[in-house]
Amino acid sequence: MRSYEKYVRLRTPFPREGRPMDRQEYRRRLAARLRGARAESGLSQVQVEDATGIDTSRLSRIEKAERAIELEDLLLLSGLYDVPFERFVEVSAPLGDPPTATRASSNIETQHQAA
Repeated sequence: MRSYEKYVRLRTPFPREGRPMDRQEYRRRLAARLRGARAESGLSQVQVEDATGIDTSRLSRIEKAERAIELEDLLLLSGLYDVPFERFVEVSAPLGDPPTATRASSNIETQHQAA
C-alpha cells in the first residue's frame, strides 16, 4: 500500500468483499460517467474536440476506459458538459489530517511567525 492510500481511498457504492475498487474498475466507472455526461449534453466527440482541444481518438480511449484522463482534461470536460466536477470523482478520506500535512502546515506557521 502506498503511503497516501490510507488517507485517500477510491470508493464504490458496491464494494467487492469490502475492499476499495482497483484502478481499472474506477477508470471504467469514470468512463461511463463521462460518456453519459457527453450524451446528456448532446455533443459529439468532434464537437468536444473543437471546444476543448482533446482529440477524438484520445477522448474515445478515455470513454472506453482504455486510457487514464488527466486532471486538466477532466476539468475541461466538466465545464463543457456543465456538470459538477464532483460527479466524476469519488474519493473519501478519514477524519483528521494526515500526519505529514499537519507537520508541513505547522512548519509553515512557524516560519511565518519567525519572519
